Amino acid sequence: MTALRCFVLLVAMLPVVDATAQETTKPEDKELAILAQKIEAFFDNLRRDNVTTADALGDLLADGPLAQSDQRKALVEKVDALDDRFGKFIEAERIAATRVGKDLVVLRYLHKAERFPIVWNVTFYRDFKRPETTDGPGNWIVVALRFDTRLDRLVP
Repeated sequence: MTALRCFVLLVAMLPVVDATAQETTKPEDKELAILAQKIEAFFDNLRRDNVTTADALGDLLADGPLAQSDQRKALVEKVDALDDRFGKFIEAERIAATRVGKDLVVLRYLHKAERFPIVWNVTFYRDFKRPETTDGPGNWIVVALRFDTRLDRLVP
């Protein structure tokens, strides 16, 4: 009986580990933080009445392959239709950040609208023709932008 009491006492003395605290105290990848700021600025611009969707997308897609007028025009039309279909944009929340090697980053956001959420996937690639910087997105460009309402893809 004494051995059992000692075992119970030892188990009770084990430190309790809070997994969420470990996750939130993990240092943020500096490049991911810079790219996330660029996307968050895009969402902030979408919310503003004095910024057009074309300008908001233009800032996000600058210098990348999607900045071409035909592709950008189609994206503007699709983004403009979101308010009519799903309600006014409320906020965006980053729900995932994935590095694929060191030169490809996929950031996923949940666009919260009045009637339904929209999932955005923004893929950045390191453009090796542009000089690297330490204070901005520098040589990172958006190479893919996708948004949909496929919420089933969020759960593994």
